[in-house]
Amino acid sequence: MKTLFAVLAAIFFAALAFAQGPVAPPRPLLPAGAKPTPTPLPAGATAQFDFEIKVEKKISEPSRTLASEDEPVGSDTHSYSVTLTLRGPDELRSATVEYRVFVSGALPPEGSSQPALESKDGTESISSLRVADSMTFTTPSFDIPRSTLKAGYYIYSDGKRTRNKAELAGIWVRVKVGGKVVYERAEPEALKARASF
Repeated sequence: MKTLFAVLAAIFFAALAFAQGPVAPPRPLLPAGAKPTPTPLPAGATAQFDFEIKVEKKISEPSRTLASEDEPVGSDTHSYSVTLTLRGPDELRSATVEYRVFVSGALPPEGSSQPALESKDGTESISSLRVADSMTFTTPSFDIPRSTLKAGYYIYSDGKRTRNKAELAGIWVRVKVGGKVVYERAEPEALKARASF
């Protein structure tokens, strides 16, 4: 009886092991400080990179912009300083940063209650960027009124009058490798609902 039980138990465990398939050998331990060999991507695939993005508004020396009224309008030159820090998964090579900067405050288009958005585009090149390294660039600038005239109006250099205060509205950034987008971020995120890129 004990022999029969032992035979049945052996058959059961053999069948169980067969159903589970071969067990992969354990991965060898790496020496301290060594990096594992990255798994190659399938043919035609593009790696997705992760960045930490920091956007800071820059205001340069104030200037005077003549309007169509008798008195000039005070304005400041506003732009963004953008810092991208690569988090991984690997070193970034031969990449292009494309971005679009938005400013609001122009007269609302006909039939709309929201100020129109104006934009300027720019590009930066990345020859090589290692993990944890950063790159910083400054975007094109906008001249933005900083003072109001009578009755609380802002007047632009083309003579248009509005009560909407002009201000930078955000930036949309894309990182491309070989023409493919590997990272994309709008700051603030709500910008995607108002604008396009």
